Amino acid sequence: MISELYLNGKGSNDITIKVGRADNPDSGYTWDTQTANLAYDRLSTWCAEGGVHAYRLEIAGQGDVPVGVKFKTVSTGR
Repeated sequence: MISELYLNGKGSNDITIKVGRADNPDSGYTWDTQTANLAYDRLSTWCAEGGVHAYRLEIAGQGDVPVGVKFKTVSTGR
């Protein structure tokens, strides 16, 4: 499971971050979305709970994009 996601970088425009998770190969993604402005925020964000089949990350915005994306992963024991 992804327990934390951090964005680091410079930019003056908003950036939208989406993390999607699929519970099994036949299911669609369930998306969590947050918007941050890297001029003011160094975003420490959500927990995506539970055992899942796959994760997907999308970052969208105008201008500068994050220079680093760091994931903290935690074993679920499954």
